Amino acid sequence: MSDEPFGLKELRETYATLGTTGMIANLGTKLMEASAGGVVLEGHLTAEAHGFPTSRGPITHGGALATLADEALASAAYTLAAEGETTTTADLKVVFY
Repeated sequence: MSDEPFGLKELRETYATLGTTGMIANLGTKLMEASAGGVVLEGHLTAEAHGFPTSRGPITHGGALATLADEALASAAYTLAAEGETTTTADLKVVFY
């Protein structure tokens, strides 16, 4: 029997199988590292898919960046989940400058 939390194993499988659909695919998210209580995600955000033009050049929409942060928070929490549990980001505040 493994001491690895159920959620950690499940998260790896989720990114491997669902990485081509939904929000994971839209953000181009890849699970780079995962351990109990933490993840490292890589997103592929582009001005064409996730941004808009401005007078100073294209920028990535802040909502896309916040979505990636939300995904990282919920995924990190899920690494500690037991079978049958789910996780969510309960609070997220992003201040843009």
